[in-house]
Amino acid sequence: MGTDVWTESGIIKTTEAMCGLITEKNTSSLIAVSKRYANSLKKEEERKILEPICELTSSSDRYDFVDALASIMSNKENWSEFDGFIHTLWNKIVKKVNPKLPKIGEIKVFDNPRESGWNVPIDEPCFVFSDSGMYKKVLTNKGKNFKKHLGDCEETNWSVMSY
Repeated sequence: MGTDVWTESGIIKTTEAMCGLITEKNTSSLIAVSKRYANSLKKEEERKILEPICELTSSSDRYDFVDALASIMSNKENWSEFDGFIHTLWNKIVKKVNPKLPKIGEIKVFDNPRESGWNVPIDEPCFVFSDSGMYKKVLTNKGKNFKKHLGDCEETNWSVMSY
């Protein structure tokens, strides 16, 4: 019997933070993109889940759109769809807001802080972005001195599992 253990990392944002991308100025274009996408879905059950968006009108405001998105994201019955069309919808929203923002890697719900870590939101959708390319590490004077005397100064990561 064995156990596999590994680590993952990323930048996590909640639905509330993601809805912060929506402004009064970009609401109508985001509604249009979202409705167009929802209407393009082949499966009726997928279109039904996105119904709160499809019901919006051209006079809908930011609050209506955010409320529709929050309703979709908070419905636990929809959580299994985060790997599919809901993930795609959010990537379309992010791309429309700012094409230079990275794509959402996944939408994940952490259910156990003991297994997932104590610094992730529990029982709510989390948008996970790859942290690759988000940081630039440079050696400090202490690091330069270390490298001069001991060579390589590459950081190593590992996981520890106790039984």
